[in-house]
Amino acid sequence: MAEDWKQIRDEIKEARKLALSEEPEEAQMVRLGIITSGQGNFGGYWGIVWYWQVYTMHMGEHVTYDLMRLAQERQLPLDMLKKVTRVFFGVNDWQPGEFMGALGYPSVYKFSTNIIKVLDQINTEKDFIELMASFHEYINTIRTKWNPFPQALAFAAFRKKTPEEVQQLIKWLPELERK
Repeated sequence: MAEDWKQIRDEIKEARKLALSEEPEEAQMVRLGIITSGQGNFGGYWGIVWYWQVYTMHMGEHVTYDLMRLAQERQLPLDMLKKVTRVFFGVNDWQPGEFMGALGYPSVYKFSTNIIKVLDQINTEKDFIELMASFHEYINTIRTKWNPFPQALAFAAFRKKTPEEVQQLIKWLPELERK
């Protein structure tokens, strides 16, 4: 039998508590470009940083938040919430948590897998929300506090154009059309 769901919840909460005060080793390794899974393209790890950003947001802001909202508003029966959780967390070919593990975050894979293992122990919406909230808070903490995504670089490279800059670009359209 799987561990008790409260043990899993508490383990995730403890990991979050630690992540609030110090950079997790896995976050440090990704930040430094140490990718033990072999993932990456052409000798770089930009794709890992990009997907890490996308999947922590997906799993935290979208999946767990929506599941908790559905439970709180009682929009789905508990047994259906458990089925939807298994689909979102991945019990078939695609597992976002496993993908996060390959991106350098084995804790996300471990926690999401453990949540799936203990779902059948959950008997109330309140308990479901408690379990999901622990993961939600953990993944959002590592995303917001230890984000390896270079925000300043992205903002500099993809800055919105001002009306004056657009006018300057329009000025050069005839030149581009000649080539």
